[in-house]
Parts: sequence; structure tokens; C-alpha cells
Amino acid sequence: MSAKLIGAALGLLACTVLPVAPAGSTDLVGGRLQAKDTPKFQFQSKDCAVSPSTVNPPVDGATLSVTANSTTVTFNLPGGPGCGGLPCWTGDAVKGWKYKNKAAPGAPGQVKTGQIKACKIKVKAFGLGDSGGSFPLPVVSDVTAVLTSGSQTYCAKFPTADATANDPTQYLNKNPLMATCTPGCNPLVPGKPIANTYRLSGVLGPKLCTARAVTNQFGACDTDADCGGRTGTCLQTPWVTADGIAFPFPLGITTTFTVGAADAPPTCEHAACLGCGNPNAPCAGTPGCAGNPQCVTTTCCDQPSFIVPNFLLPGLGLCVRVDQVACGVGVVNSSNPQTGDNEVVKMADTSDPGPDCTYGTGDDPAAKPCDTSAGGAGSDPKGKVVRTIGNGTPDANGIQYRFGVRILATSWTDNQGCMPGATFDAGESLTTQLLLNAELSTAGATAAFTDMNGDGCAFAGAGFTGAGPVTVAPPSVQPVPYAGGISQAAAAGVALSGAGPLNDLGFVAIVPNGAPTIVTPTQSCTCTSAPGCPE
Repeated sequence: MSAKLIGAALGLLACTVLPVAPAGSTDLVGGRLQAKDTPKFQFQSKDCAVSPSTVNPPVDGATLSVTANSTTVTFNLPGGPGCGGLPCWTGDAVKGWKYKNKAAPGAPGQVKTGQIKACKIKVKAFGLGDSGGSFPLPVVSDVTAVLTSGSQTYCAKFPTADATANDPTQYLNKNPLMATCTPGCNPLVPGKPIANTYRLSGVLGPKLCTARAVTNQFGACDTDADCGGRTGTCLQTPWVTADGIAFPFPLGITTTFTVGAADAPPTCEHAACLGCGNPNAPCAGTPGCAGNPQCVTTTCCDQPSFIVPNFLLPGLGLCVRVDQVACGVGVVNSSNPQTGDNEVVKMADTSDPGPDCTYGTGDDPAAKPCDTSAGGAGSDPKGKVVRTIGNGTPDANGIQYRFGVRILATSWTDNQGCMPGATFDAGESLTTQLLLNAELSTAGATAAFTDMNGDGCAFAGAGFTGAGPVTVAPPSVQPVPYAGGISQAAAAGVALSGAGPLNDLGFVAIVPNGAPTIVTPTQSCTCTSAPGCPE
């Protein structure tokens, strides 16, 4: 019996016993993949593992990512009314879904028609890829095609040996047998190797309710009324809160990170490094700290990866700058569908756990008054912060990242009026200086003060206008779309400063970023994160 007849028989059997496919990642028989330099592209599968009941493309849209010769090109089939003002997708979960873009290869993309119905996927495009370059001709590797809609992924593989046409003008592969394939890791920048140096640049983001909102804390808003009516609680991102008071962050925030080696699928959790240069260099932004006992440090990175332009605190007349003081580490997870779990949770207690940083052992000192007096628990920088990652549920689809970096925040009265590039100079008045462990995550962030040792004292100072917890969760945080685009990350944490006016402080920062870009040349970066206490 020929391979085609075997394939047809297997396909008929599948249609009989597999009418509905479970949501998740499903391997398919790849029926047809064709590319022409005219340019045209077609992908088709008649595998009965395909079921329209597992997807909702009018809402979620769909993407078709095709990998050949180490190049991944993506075809977009968006949801919504983006096709000449009409819905791109029509249909239902029983009869199936149809996609139509009369303007193809014009907006919203090159795909002319698409179909997802029982036992069939079909995509036709007038082009060789909306992003990631063009499908390569000729092909020298096996080809994988991955169609994703919501949490459902369908994957087909076309072995090179099965191609019936493969030259600089066209490629045709009809593979009638099941070929198991595991979706690869999505590139961080379409068409580029994952091992690279990248930069995220801050952009204006949506308005969100701040920590002082009466209702809808950290939720989307248009006016203060959406946040319960308290004045100034609906604020456009980026912003940061301290003591619950929100301040606009400046534009121009950049985060540069290096992925030294790509992680393998299906985890695709790539280790990231944020360089520092020399962490013991005199801090160029705070020359006024030399010989100043009010400052907590006089050194910082001379080649920082996390850069925040200085900014003026409105209404207070204070100038603020942020300096990186150590290298940073993190991860970028580009699994598709997403398998990572990257929420950051930080719980803090101001009570001193002793040198071993563990409560309930013999070196615990006597409890201090739970206040900010000279001998109080809030007047020393000791305590404990417990950090956990994840909430037990995979993150939303998209490229998720989290980056941890230690920073120095300095606020002062600047004699020149806090001009761009302002520094804290000798003779100027220092208001406060804090060392913060900031960990931005696109999956979400939670922080709180809690009494871990049972002495009745969780914090002494500003806190989060209370002990918390505060939580920033989707949709107020967003990953990078697989095809590229804007993301939004949040950090929530504490600073046990040991000094007024804030003492034990809680903070939240929300930073929208544009699409990641490649930095050339690729940077070399290594960083070892050492455990410490409180954190």
C-alpha cells in the first residue's frame, strides 16, 4: 500500500475517533506547504485532530509561524474588525471559522483567507511572511508550521526529503504521514537568533489607578471617577508609588539585557544578564555624597544596563535620580504556548532575624518597639524579605520577562532646578536615599509586610499606606506579543531604609516598554546573584 493510501486511511480513522482535540499543543499531519517567489504561500492540514471548538479566533486572532533554515516568519490573522472595518473572522465553534482579508497583502496582513474547521486548517497568503523576513527559497532544513490561537497550538512538520519542488522559485511539500514535532522557542525579535543583546525602551502606556485609589487599584481608568473619585489616582503610565503616593516616571527608561544561550523547548526560559561594568566606581550622579554621612553609598555601576533619566517630583520641588549599583539577572520566556510562571511575590518583616537571617533561632535579638523612634524596629535596616516566583499557573501567552536589579534612588533639592542630567552636588540638600531591589515582571507582582516571627510587628514607617498586600496582575501587565510589540512590566517591593522620613517603605512601579530591539555588537555579560539579608 502506498504512503498516500496509508495516510488517507489514517486520516479517515482520525476523523472517526478523534472529533474533538483538547486545548494545548497538538501535532498534526501536515498535508501541504507551498511557497512561491511570486510571492504566494499556502499551508494546509486535513488532520482530524483539528477542532473549531478549541479556539475563538474572532476574539483571540491567530498566527501562523513557519520555521525553515533557522528563520521563523509569521503570518498574522488578527481578530476584531480589522479587515476593511469588517470582522476578519466569522463562524462559530461548531461549523468552523473563516478568515478573509480582501485587501491582502494590504493591512492587516498578507493572509488572504484562512479556515479552521473540523479536520481542516488552511491558510493562503499573498506574501512570504508578515514579520521575521521572508520564507527562504530554497529550503535546506525540515520545515515546521505552528498555528496558534489563544491557548491552542497546532504543529505540523514537513521533512526535507518529502519536498517535491525545492528551488529558488518555489517549494512544495506534501507529507501524508504523521510527523511529530515540538514547537520551537519563539524568537525575541522576529527573525533573529535568541542568543543576543537586547534593549527595551520605555514608552507612554495606558492610564491605571494608583495605590491610593478607593476602588479598582491598578486597574484601567480614563478619569479619577474610575478609581473611586479620589483626586490624582488615575495616572498615565509609567509611574512609581512610594508610601502609596504616585509620581510620573520619565520617558527614556531603557533596559539592556543579554541572553548568552537560548534555552531548549518546551521550557524556552532563557537566562538574562544585565551588565554593570564596575560596581565600585565613584557614582557620577551623586558627587555630593563624597564625605556626606547622610548617603548610604558613594559607588554605583559605571556601565549601567538599567537607565532612568532624572525627574522632578511635582509639587515637592525635589529632584530624583536612579542609579544601578550591581549587575542584574532575570529570565525571558518565549515558549509558545507559554509554560513559564513568572509572577514575583515579596513578603517582608521589619523585625531583625539575627545574623543567620532566620526567625526562631538562637541568634534572634530581643524585639524592639514597633515604631520609628531611635531604638525602634523601623530605625534600622534589618529585617527579612522572602521572595517567591510564580503562582502555580502558566503565564499568559506572549514573551514574558522578569529582570531583577539593585538600584539607588536619591532625592534632593537641586540648586539648578533639576535640569536633564542633573546630579546631586556638594552644597545641595539631600532629602532621602534608598537602596531598592527592583524586579520588573510582565507576569505580575505582589508585595506586603507581614509578621513572620509572631512578635506583632510587621513594619514601622510608611509601608504601602498600610501593610498591603498590593498586587499588579494582568491586564495591567502584559507580555511582548509573539510577533513583537509593546509590553508592560510591574515591580512591587519594600525598602527597609532604617531612616526617616519613610523608614519601612513599600513601592510599586509600572513601566511600559516598546518592542525589544537588537543591540550591536552583542555584549558579554556574567552576573552571580548572591543571597543577602534582608533580601
